[in-house]
Amino acid sequence: MPIKRKKRIDPRSAILSKGFGQSILENLREASRPTRSVVEIELSQLELDPNQPRKYFDEASLQSLAETIKAHGVLQPILVTPTPGGGYRVVFGARRFLASKMAGCKTIPAVIREDLVAEQIAAVQLLENLQRADLTDFEETEGILSLLHSILRHEAEFAEFERGGDGHPVVKLLTRLQNERDGRVKDAGKFKVCQELVEKTFEELGGKMSWLYFLKKRVPLLRQPPDILEALRRGEIDYTKALQVAKLSSARLAVSDSKAREIRRSLIERIKSEDLSFSQVAAAVRREIERKSNAGKHNGSETVSESSAAILKRVAAINEAIKNRKLERFPDARQKQLLHLLDQVIAFLRQDKKGG
Repeated sequence: MPIKRKKRIDPRSAILSKGFGQSILENLREASRPTRSVVEIELSQLELDPNQPRKYFDEASLQSLAETIKAHGVLQPILVTPTPGGGYRVVFGARRFLASKMAGCKTIPAVIREDLVAEQIAAVQLLENLQRADLTDFEETEGILSLLHSILRHEAEFAEFERGGDGHPVVKLLTRLQNERDGRVKDAGKFKVCQELVEKTFEELGGKMSWLYFLKKRVPLLRQPPDILEALRRGEIDYTKALQVAKLSSARLAVSDSKAREIRRSLIERIKSEDLSFSQVAAAVRREIERKSNAGKHNGSETVSESSAAILKRVAAINEAIKNRKLERFPDARQKQLLHLLDQVIAFLRQDKKGG
């Protein structure tokens, strides 16, 4: 007798349908309904989803939850989906899973869903965490990008942004849509289907932000120094303050990278201990930059001269300009001119080295 295969849900029709957000929320509600089949699964059979938006779990919070589980057990079942290897992957309930391990449990109550496609899993995870305010700003940003990519990758017109080049394909699409909105491209409307999907997805995420706000305010988080990203992952500071702290770069302060990290870390600790407001953080950043600027030349290996700092600033400006401009769209004449100028700089630096 032939095996009856389940019909695969078309994620595009699910997103475009009026009830997409409701259907995802319904999945969440159904998972905790006593009428659904709840089974006990051994913890050894479970694994975390590497693609879930939440990356950081506070140790103290997990320990507190573990104590609650020891006393009362797991009150709400987790949601899992089967893996090809015979085990199960946690769709949501990662904190309950980790805390149960800390509590020494052998099993955990779970609802098994075999009918979830990747797009639904990404949406369920993101919506669950958004509803519970569990995500840091950085995790939320990564989660939204992941969700958008899982939806858009089915569209033929999105393939243009998947091909080559630096940067996240979703960010490249959003940048293109912004350029269309601002009248900077001739073939406006070329990616209309993708735009509809993007707008619909942000609506279904509760209208917390528009795609344009996401592009302007959230995407820049991904380009911050590693120490800033780590603070964001841990939820130590919110994204608005993080962008201010990130201004304390080695080039701007005319110090080494390690010294700049030390200065940023010190300010982050102040933000946490003194609960500094955004305006206070911005003022502290301005004072630090002004203090370094007025200090003149410094002695020691941790600082560089004013002229060196000026050079570093210009190099940083060149790097930023190259990142933000599509060099392949430059006319051949301008590309050749740029190459000539860069060759002159390289030749000058080599000559200076030879001259001692």
